[in-house]
Amino acid sequence: GPVEDASSGDVGGSGLAQRIAAVGRGAGRGLVVLLDAPEEMPPHLAHRLRDWTDATVEWLRAAGAQLVIASRPEFWEHAGALYPPGVLYLPRRPAAQLPPPLRRGDLTPAEAAAARDRYGIPADAVRPADARHPLTLRLLAGVRQAGVDEGRPGRDEVFAAHLDLICLRVAVRIAAGGA
Repeated sequence: GPVEDASSGDVGGSGLAQRIAAVGRGAGRGLVVLLDAPEEMPPHLAHRLRDWTDATVEWLRAAGAQLVIASRPEFWEHAGALYPPGVLYLPRRPAAQLPPPLRRGDLTPAEAAAARDRYGIPADAVRPADARHPLTLRLLAGVRQAGVDEGRPGRDEVFAAHLDLICLRVAVRIAAGGA
């Protein structure tokens, strides 16, 4: 996808993402790409952030897609200004001066308890340090629904288990010929 080296000339790879975007547009739904932790990109890309961003913007426009970036504020202060209007997904209440970040912290204790109840997650099923993180709770619910409910994972283990589960589901679909 757009995370590939912009100098390779192959941003977007085999065209799968463009085909997915076209299917979404045909169904009246645009493709929104989530880029998580871009501050962890390889140094050779980070040193050419403007070129990488320009190539990513070109790919997004060609695919008719929008981008959501989940990054640390320190990264966003620099990188956010590199994105032109219309490329990024816009929240309802944008912050001033930078492209609009959507800040979301941990849930309150009451919100976390309600979320765990809705997801069917016991109060002691996640480490206390991550028990109020909204994405951790949502992903843990999916992992537990798949039958993995042993232990008391933290955020990193929940994210890893979720990615493993997604990869397994994709592999099963490919093996079944339904990709």
